[in-house]
Amino acid sequence: MKWLAVALLLAGCAAAPETGPRPAALDGPTRLRLAADGLAVAGSGQVISFSRTEAGVVTAVTGLLGAAPDRRAGSNACHIIGWGGLALHFQTDDFLGWSETSGDVALTDGVAVGATGPVPAGVRAARDAQGQIATLSAGTLCPV
Repeated sequence: MKWLAVALLLAGCAAAPETGPRPAALDGPTRLRLAADGLAVAGSGQVISFSRTEAGVVTAVTGLLGAAPDRRAGSNACHIIGWGGLALHFQTDDFLGWSETSGDVALTDGVAVGATGPVPAGVRAARDAQGQIATLSAGTLCPV
C-alpha cells in the first residue's frame, strides 16, 4: 500500500507542467519572429526551421527572449515548451510547430494576435467573433 501511494505521488509530480514568472523579454520588443517554416531572427535572415533538435531550438529561443521557458507540458512523444503565449511543439527531439496566443511575438510581416488582416500561406489563424486573430500557428501541433 505504501508503494502505491508513493507511485501515485510521483506520477502526479511528473505530469505537472513547470511554471515560473512571465519572461520579462516578452514585455518588450523581441528579435524573434514567427514564420511558416519555423521561427525567424529579425534582421538576420536566420531561420530556426522545423525538424531542428529540441536542445538547439530551446537554447536559441531562450537567448533571443532573454528568459528560460516558463512551462513544459505533455509527454516525451509530443510535448510543449513555452514562454508566455508562445508554445513550441516537439515530438521526441524534433521541433514540429509553434502556436502563439498573446501577441508577444509577431509574424515576420508584423501580423500578430489581435490583428484582423490576412496571414501568410502556411500559417493558420483562429479568429474571434469580431474577426481578430486569437491564435496563430504553423507546423504540427501536439494535442496537449
